[in-house]
Amino acid sequence: MKPGIVQKIFKDHFEAYRKTRVLGRRRYHAAGNIITCRTSEKGYHIEACPNGDYEVLMHNSCKHRSCPLCGSTETQLWLERRKRQALDCRYFHAVINMSHDLRPLWRYNRKVFTNKRYHPGIGKES
Repeated sequence: MKPGIVQKIFKDHFEAYRKTRVLGRRRYHAAGNIITCRTSEKGYHIEACPNGDYEVLMHNSCKHRSCPLCGSTETQLWLERRKRQALDCRYFHAVINMSHDLRPLWRYNRKVFTNKRYHPGIGKES
């Protein structure tokens, strides 16, 4: 896929999509970053040769993990760091399921729900 194709799809269709759905702050923010990544809206910096032979204006990237223009690089770096941190032994990955009815509440109260989900005994009196 050519660079910028996802960004073009978002630019062309996101507003219509947004009008038909209720989006959380995080999704709206991610879409905004994808749409404005490496454009003048994000600002720019100048890369220049120390000798003064050339000067290039570079638009800033959004560095959002969902952005296909710049997020994939950051994601790969993050994965490499996690691999270096992993213990060299067998381990198990546990998945905890949640009722589908509770997901909208969790989406808007992540911190509270996550703490309650993983530490259910906290805050209870004996």
